[in-house]
Amino acid sequence: MANTERLIVLQKVRAAKNAASDARNTPGLSPDQMKTLEDLYVDLDNQEDTILNEALDERIAALRAAGDRLEAVAQTISKEMAKLEKVADLVDKAAKAIKILADITGQAASLIA
Repeated sequence: MANTERLIVLQKVRAAKNAASDARNTPGLSPDQMKTLEDLYVDLDNQEDTILNEALDERIAALRAAGDRLEAVAQTISKEMAKLEKVADLVDKAAKAIKILADITGQAASLIA
């Protein structure tokens, strides 16, 4: 159930629950009427709890799903970074090899000259 619909239903349940609660204080009610109003109040209170718990369950599920998505993205980034780290390491080794080759070539050239 969408949040807007849930809020509308919750408002109506609360209004009915408040009316039942107020009606319980009406003077001159018979024991049967009191019991009916009390049962009605308890039922509406239970319905209110059910609506709120469903909303919480949906939010918890949404939070878990968001957590799963974020975890998957974090793992993807970690894998990609590992790939990039490997590339960076190889480039660094190539750069060092080129510098060594340049040093060796430079020294060799100075010996020939």
